[in-house]
Amino acid sequence: MGAISFVAAILAFLMAMGRWHETHSPVWAGVAGGLALLTLIGVVVKEK
Repeated sequence: MGAISFVAAILAFLMAMGRWHETHSPVWAGVAGGLALLTLIGVVVKEK
């Protein structure tokens, strides 16, 4: 289940980055950054 969540988070991150590239809106950059941060936190917490 963790691998599926990780892949879903990566796909959501890539979609947010694509939307940011299209619109140049700082909101989408923040969303993409937040998703990346939450994904990294999830991986670190899962390792413990």
